[in-house]
Amino acid sequence: MAELLYMYHVHAVMDLGAGDVRLCTLAATREGRCRILPTDDTRSLGEGRVFDAQDMVAVPGLIDAHVHWGGAAQERWNAAPPPSAAIGDEVAAFLPRERAACLDHGVTAVQSMGDSLDWILSMRAAVVAGLPGPRVYAVGPIFTAPGGHPAGDLFAGDDALVAEVCRQCPPGEEAAAAAEVRALAALGIDAVKVVFDAARGALPRLDERVLCAIAAAAHGLGLRVHAHVGTTTEALTALELGADRIEHVPDPRDQGAGWDALAAALRARGAAICPTLAVMARFVPPAVVSLMSEWVASLDAAGVPVHAGTDLGNPGLLPGASLHDEMALLAQGGMALGRALAAATAAPGRTLGWPEVGHIADGARADWVVVEGDPLTDLGALRRPAVVVLGGRVVAGAARRNGVA
Repeated sequence: MAELLYMYHVHAVMDLGAGDVRLCTLAATREGRCRILPTDDTRSLGEGRVFDAQDMVAVPGLIDAHVHWGGAAQERWNAAPPPSAAIGDEVAAFLPRERAACLDHGVTAVQSMGDSLDWILSMRAAVVAGLPGPRVYAVGPIFTAPGGHPAGDLFAGDDALVAEVCRQCPPGEEAAAAAEVRALAALGIDAVKVVFDAARGALPRLDERVLCAIAAAAHGLGLRVHAHVGTTTEALTALELGADRIEHVPDPRDQGAGWDALAAALRARGAAICPTLAVMARFVPPAVVSLMSEWVASLDAAGVPVHAGTDLGNPGLLPGASLHDEMALLAQGGMALGRALAAATAAPGRTLGWPEVGHIADGARADWVVVEGDPLTDLGALRRPAVVVLGGRVVAGAARRNGVA
């Protein structure tokens, strides 16, 4: 159990989209749950640790809604590749530097969007048991066509990796694909991811009937379906067949009528989008990224849930830090700062079925980022957290490093 913690005289942001801020004491119970108390109350729940948060602002712990934990260290390894045995040891130890980097940047939860099943479930269990690091929500392996992305391009030639991270489903094997969904659900996955992307005809694409069977099986078990797509046509079809969230902004060559049609379909379906602008910015010109950002802002304004995710594991992306880049790109497109912050907290917490994270409320998980400054007027304040609390424990932040918290 965590120790009882009082963070008094803090300005807690209760509703990010509306900018509702309450001066109060945030208490974390020994079970790691949030209690909201009067401003100067530091005793009513019993004797505990007290932190003076005078003039500080608390927001929910941040959620990176699209990561690939298994590749999260590649930038460090590429810069100074260790012996292969050392890589194996680090992966087995669940990437301690990368976990610490997430917490240092206020990221208290991540959604793994394709990792080795046994490894990611073991990592999730270790974090639940007390291993310092962000909470893990996992889709497990990725459903794709035989030779489709990523089996046929990123992982081509590495049969062992393909077998661990992918489930290749041939046309006509609807029953087998649905059975695999049920088997993965029995092992504890939190959602299902499919790849419905032919790379403009360069790769095989998951058969539509197979995708429909996967989505039906997932929904029958209460699991959401996330669809990696390449074009707006693929996104529209994926939504028709049961996708609940679109991963990535579709090909910018589809802007205009294509993006307009997709916006309407997302609204009609009640589906979300995780645009991953941070990774897009690594591969397309700034002007194109700006177009993408503006389109995503228009989706948010129209009521489409936007989830902030980085696609961590791709070149140039850094654990924790890149989520702040993602929020900045959302804001640059025209999203209000509170809405950009909600995309990394309340929006994924609410629509992914994670009711205990992403917001500050009585009974929610005591996951908070406390900063000097106002993130509703300056997102940059979040890059310098004074205190990061995970499950009622102070795990990172300048105050912790300086021995204050």
